[in-house]
Amino acid sequence: MKISVIIPVYNVEKYLNRCVESILNQTYRNLEIILIDDGSTDKSSQLCDFFSTKDSRIKVIHKKNGGLSSARNVGLDNATGEYVYFIDSDDWIANDTIEYLYETCKKYDADICSAKYMLTGNENKNFPEIDEVIEIVYERNKLQYYLDSALDGKNLEIPVCTKLYKKYLFDNIRFPEGQIYEDIYTNYLLIDKANKLVTSNKFIYFYFQQGTSITRSKFTERNYDLINVCNQVENASRLKNDENLIKSSIVFTCKNYLSLLIRMNIYNINDSNKIKICRTYIKKNLYLVLKSKMTKIQKSVILVLCMNYTLFKYFVKSFYTKYNQSKL
Repeated sequence: MKISVIIPVYNVEKYLNRCVESILNQTYRNLEIILIDDGSTDKSSQLCDFFSTKDSRIKVIHKKNGGLSSARNVGLDNATGEYVYFIDSDDWIANDTIEYLYETCKKYDADICSAKYMLTGNENKNFPEIDEVIEIVYERNKLQYYLDSALDGKNLEIPVCTKLYKKYLFDNIRFPEGQIYEDIYTNYLLIDKANKLVTSNKFIYFYFQQGTSITRSKFTERNYDLINVCNQVENASRLKNDENLIKSSIVFTCKNYLSLLIRMNIYNINDSNKIKICRTYIKKNLYLVLKSKMTKIQKSVILVLCMNYTLFKYFVKSFYTKYNQSKL
């Protein structure tokens, strides 16, 4: 069974070799490897061409810069495999990642198999040895499981790079171009379409994080895309006429609004309109939040946020300083 591996590439000359080598070293060999050069201005473009001479499974597509979603969509348009796997070009995976995901999909007759990632800035990092735990999520509970997985962060199902998908799921579904947080609603649609989702606690993916920052990139206006994405998720959930799913989507939105407000404070962003939108929504749904599966610390922070925004800002800054100091 052929699996298409889609790798968007943009100005990652320092990291591209590590990523591509991790794919070439996969124990599962029947791969179609698609490198999409998204208008790189460094040597990434030449590196892509070099890799295509190294292994006949590699296909290179050069395009004008359009962003991560655009590059992924071009990859999907050119993929010929029965399954699709995504990896970001500054990350890397374990040698058995694709084989493990494929065999687990096949064993449980699932359309999607999801496993875990590890944040690291260390190329020599190894995954911990753990006892495998498999969870099969059937039709009725898929979307609620997906939304609830974001609440404590331990079982986060949002990233596409930790998943193997049957290619048919992307028929009439593509990543939204021109916005970030592209995985959230796309995965919602894909999981909704799938007949079965199987998840594993096995670590398979190294998510590269430079320095000690709690976040991977700086804050920009595009971070406000999260508000629109949460609206999409909640509106789609309401169409299902499932009260529990609607409640999960509301708590999911509150959790993401909290994350957005925290990032705004870390980067000293004082957009009063966005603060009001997020804070008003959370206060309106505080009862659901307190009854939800969110962690005690998250609930405590939300209570502080609802009571006094100045105190919330102080709390965020204090925690962030201690977090960074602990990483030094």
